[in-house]
Amino acid sequence: MSKPNRLSSAARRRPAGRALVGLALGGVAVLAVGCLSREHAEKQRHVLSLAEAPVAVATAGAADGLVLRVDRVRVSELFERKGFVYRTGETTYEEDFYNEFFLQPAALMRRAAQSQLAATGLFAQVLDGSDRGRADWALEVWVPSLYADLRTDETRAVLVIEYVIVDTSSPHQDLVLRRRYDTSEPVASRSAAAILAGWNRGMERSLAALAADLGEPLSLAAAAR
Repeated sequence: MSKPNRLSSAARRRPAGRALVGLALGGVAVLAVGCLSREHAEKQRHVLSLAEAPVAVATAGAADGLVLRVDRVRVSELFERKGFVYRTGETTYEEDFYNEFFLQPAALMRRAAQSQLAATGLFAQVLDGSDRGRADWALEVWVPSLYADLRTDETRAVLVIEYVIVDTSSPHQDLVLRRRYDTSEPVASRSAAAILAGWNRGMERSLAALAADLGEPLSLAAAAR
């Protein structure tokens, strides 16, 4: 095997991991995995840890007994992997072999969304997707982007997330709300801990914005009951 080329100074600053080379195919990045090695490193497993959500001022939904179920959370297959993903160029990514989520990102995000929305006090109850009890509304989540952007000196934790809520009590499951939030949090360093903190802040911001945007639909639902 030939001796690998010396890494550039920019590459040396990146978290070590498995190289992911993006190939354009119909506008979708396809990742091919190569290998980089880091000696004497232990794998670290992380979970999302969001700050406690403030209780919302509008509690019409809770007062009216409205129940929300957090159904499916889907993450783009490009990022639905345990290893942290770093964007290093327009079509190139790296997956960190040594720093990863404890569970798949979708599972962690569903737990976080359920906990945060329950803490707002907007609903009488917020059910997990596995709970098939009666729910008035159902929430589905789509995450097209979840990565750390290393393309400039200012590292950013990128999280793009879309929330869709439907009325499960209506015959055609009418749309209640659809919102997309694009977050790009600057982080203090390129450490895994700093990047994870940036994703935590991004999700906190998106859920806080969702809670604020739910004020009008909740009032309308309460008036109609």
